[in-house]
Amino acid sequence: GRGGGGGGGGSKSPTATKSGGVEKNASVPSTPKNNNNNNNNRTNSVNQATVNLMNGILGTGALGLPYCFKLTGVFLTTALIVVSACATIYTTQCLLFASAVTDAWSYEEVAFRTLGNRGKMLVRICVVALLMGCSVAYVNIVSDIFSGVAGTIVPAGAEPSRGETMVAVVCFGFVPLGTMIRSAKALSSTSAFGIFIVWMFTLSVALVYFFKSSVYPDLYAEHELAGNRAVQMWNSKKSMIVLPVLSFGFAASPIIYPVVQTLKDPTNNRVLSVANKSILISGIAYFIIGLMGYMTFQDSTSGDVLRNFGAEKGSCGVLMRTMKLLYCVSMATCVPVVFITLRETLTPVVLRVCQAPESQKEMAKDV
Repeated sequence: GRGGGGGGGGSKSPTATKSGGVEKNASVPSTPKNNNNNNNNRTNSVNQATVNLMNGILGTGALGLPYCFKLTGVFLTTALIVVSACATIYTTQCLLFASAVTDAWSYEEVAFRTLGNRGKMLVRICVVALLMGCSVAYVNIVSDIFSGVAGTIVPAGAEPSRGETMVAVVCFGFVPLGTMIRSAKALSSTSAFGIFIVWMFTLSVALVYFFKSSVYPDLYAEHELAGNRAVQMWNSKKSMIVLPVLSFGFAASPIIYPVVQTLKDPTNNRVLSVANKSILISGIAYFIIGLMGYMTFQDSTSGDVLRNFGAEKGSCGVLMRTMKLLYCVSMATCVPVVFITLRETLTPVVLRVCQAPESQKEMAKDV
């Protein structure tokens, strides 16, 4: 698929009506210089594209949701999730409408045609900063978990340092995934696996909550003694801490275009359906993980809920330790979408700095 700064596909462009709307059956415009290449990538159905976009949305954001419930309470955090999801849906629709009107199907090109060169540069900087932040978060969380696993397997004193683990994760995990997975079919397969793991983790968190009395008997007794007073319901004082976390969790704009470029028959309704379904389903997953995680640990809830799991005994302990490892693998499946977007965003900058010949620029667009 094509990334956030990349070109479009191989079908007709959406056209704006005289009343200012967009024709319902309009399609994503083509990039004149590489139509054939993109046509080969347009193989995903609406459901497959939805899974790809969900995989880009769900990731590290879900791990901080229980802590958000701890900070602002059950009711306020739920309201903020709904507001954030609705705001993301609205802004995504505005972005897609702008793409249809301006006939530009990359984030930076839309910014250029609506805001000029300065807008394009600002969008490019923001997209790169956001995706680099996502990459750093992925590396840190995966390295933390694998460092803990290594400490239980490798003899004391011989376990790798955290820095060595991070280098290994990047060199032998993220870089190969990000560079090898380019086709729409491969991207769909990895995304489907990642989403499956995320939903298994979501169900596991809910399962631990419903069997809290047997999984955490001491913690359960403590919470029963405290009663409902221990559960935070509404605390608006810390809403400004939670809002950025939720905004980051629903940040779908930079990765919407790589997904759209793999969608078969990308009419306006199909593109909007992919965006809306992805955000709504992600919001449901966020709510379940956040509420169940918080209700399980309450005041002991960590900023990264994975740190709360792993000390369980018996079969539930095996389940949660396995899910922690699998969740790391699921985050690795987000890497191809991030790499595609970063590659398409940074390639024009690198070529301009290097003053590459026109022939090399054309070759880079086909990569």
